[in-house]
Amino acid sequence: MRLRALLEAVDLDQTAAAKRIGVSTSRLGNWLSGKPKTTITIANAVKVCDEFGATLDWICRAKRDRLPHELVLALVEIDKRGGPKPKSGRGPRPKKPGAPVVAKRAAPVKRGSG
Repeated sequence: MRLRALLEAVDLDQTAAAKRIGVSTSRLGNWLSGKPKTTITIANAVKVCDEFGATLDWICRAKRDRLPHELVLALVEIDKRGGPKPKSGRGPRPKKPGAPVVAKRAAPVKRGSG
């Protein structure tokens, strides 16, 4: 969550951020999603800090006391909005007015043999 907020604070999308820190877009995407076994290494966390002005204390422990003032202000604004924006292109699509409602298929009923 903090990494997604950082990218939003510095106004970068996933592709541009990955390029700047020297990792693949899919690797950064895994970090952003929080998938198991995709933790960021210290070396990569340092790259993120060096490139975007964050600190390891903030990345690892959410301590803002040594972040640059401008970055703190941007992160506070993101917090006021309820957190970083969800990744674009994900989630349910809004239904068009008048679109037919399609029911989900029911699971088959198992019957006993007795």
